[in-house]
Amino acid sequence: MSTPNKKMKKSEDGNGEGNNDTRDYDIEIQKTLEEIDGCQNQIDGLNEKASDEILEVEKKYNKLRKPYFQKRNDIIKRIPNFWLTA
Repeated sequence: MSTPNKKMKKSEDGNGEGNNDTRDYDIEIQKTLEEIDGCQNQIDGLNEKASDEILEVEKKYNKLRKPYFQKRNDIIKRIPNFWLTA
């Protein structure tokens, strides 16, 4: 008596052909994976939009900080060897 082939795919029945239940299951899984992919694409789009908006906000605040950095730099220049001792 021979032992069953352990490497037989789960989607195959005893004669090596896939059964309809498994095919239906595979189709449902494929549809579900496509839905997940669609959701992920929407998330990726929102993430890209968020990154663009964050970049614009950072640019805005970098411009607003610039005069304060310049003022601080001018004050630091009045202290001899500031960067050597800091």
